[in-house]
Amino acid sequence: MFECFPKGTTFPKGLTVKTNDKSIEELPEGEGTAFSIDDETTTEIDDAFSLVALPNGHMRVGIHIAAPSLGMTPESPLGQVARARLSTVYMPGNKITMLPAEFIEQFSLIEGRQCPAVSLYLEVNAEDFSIVGVHTAVDRITVAANLRHSYTRELDRVFSAGEALPQTPYASELHWMWSFAQALQTARGGAKSNDRPDYSFDVIRSPDGTERIEITRRSRGTPI
Repeated sequence: MFECFPKGTTFPKGLTVKTNDKSIEELPEGEGTAFSIDDETTTEIDDAFSLVALPNGHMRVGIHIAAPSLGMTPESPLGQVARARLSTVYMPGNKITMLPAEFIEQFSLIEGRQCPAVSLYLEVNAEDFSIVGVHTAVDRITVAANLRHSYTRELDRVFSAGEALPQTPYASELHWMWSFAQALQTARGGAKSNDRPDYSFDVIRSPDGTERIEITRRSRGTPI
């Protein structure tokens, strides 16, 4: 804190965070509806996926990245703050965001609304998973769902056990994208072994104000 935030972590007073909604509304509509997968504590939803079956039998995969830079210029006060901070700082139980919370909320890919995004679209042959077309766009995507890890943990178990997929939203889309990812990984030369354990650290706060640290092991290389 002393080295990186000598003036404190608060944002400058009078910082304008209101965007030009009209310019965002003029963006073209994206192709298909999107869904995100994040940790249960995530508040900045900055990426999402979409999957659309095309009339020619191919699939269109969309990878969508939130685009807060549409709401600022590099020379603006907000742009200068982003440049000075460079990144959100993460730590167990807390984080120091790169941008003000009210600005983040405007561009976070929150379910039930249209959001500006930088989108990469892949047209994929559904038979052999070869990529036959690629294009990018700055557009407005419709976010249908924000999936959380409590949901994906159940899918992890189902994938690992080879059971029938549950009748839950986006299970079939995730299974198809897993198969697509496996094909891409094989084309790159196969998976790299990763036996090192990975852990998540969370600070759990009780209603009475007490806190405890919860450490959980994360599985690396799972389908999700």
